[in-house]
Amino acid sequence: MSLELNHIPVMSEEIDNILAPYKSGLYIDCTFGGGGVTRRILSKKNTKIISIDRDNFVDSFSKEISKEYNNRFEFIVDKFSNLQNILKERNLQKIPVAIIFDLGLSSFQIDDPERGFSYRQDGLLKMTMGKNNISAHDIVNKLDQKDLKNIFNLFGEDKDSALIAKLIIQKRQDKQISSTHELAEIILRAKRYKNNKYNKIDSCAKIFQSIIMIVNQELT
Repeated sequence: MSLELNHIPVMSEEIDNILAPYKSGLYIDCTFGGGGVTRRILSKKNTKIISIDRDNFVDSFSKEISKEYNNRFEFIVDKFSNLQNILKERNLQKIPVAIIFDLGLSSFQIDDPERGFSYRQDGLLKMTMGKNNISAHDIVNKLDQKDLKNIFNLFGEDKDSALIAKLIIQKRQDKQISSTHELAEIILRAKRYKNNKYNKIDSCAKIFQSIIMIVNQELT
């Protein structure tokens, strides 16, 4: 069984409640992911869909769906922030029935160590969703202490942001920080220094979250 067929969108029931009864016409899926929402819409009669995702990895999922719904489905590798241009280029004659956003990381992104999203698995510091100019490796190894502190504080809301940034700079004097486990260990060193009763998951998650937001320009 393919990974796409195993992927169940977490908001599928909510999307059904909003869109039911499904009208005929064009839908826009701005966060294609594993294609779960797209496939659900295409299962309804007289529907068409344009699906968008910045992640090249999901192209294999789109090809599976394209074989089944060739003339009703178009997949575009792009950021949904470029949606206006995407629709303008296609000179649509009718307003889409619905434009859908199911935001967040997909499980296949988090579970793949090569993507570097998770502190639970050792992998290269990437955290890129696709169409990126920078990676987590760039953030951790090139920004100065003040910028790192601000990122961790603003986007991770971590009270030990200053110490974590300081320890990263110190580590960089010996060698570049290249893996998720190296970064996680620095975060946990800061937590052990500050308080023995720290939560490992929360401690790492907040810092990783802040870096992911910057790498992928999530607010812009």
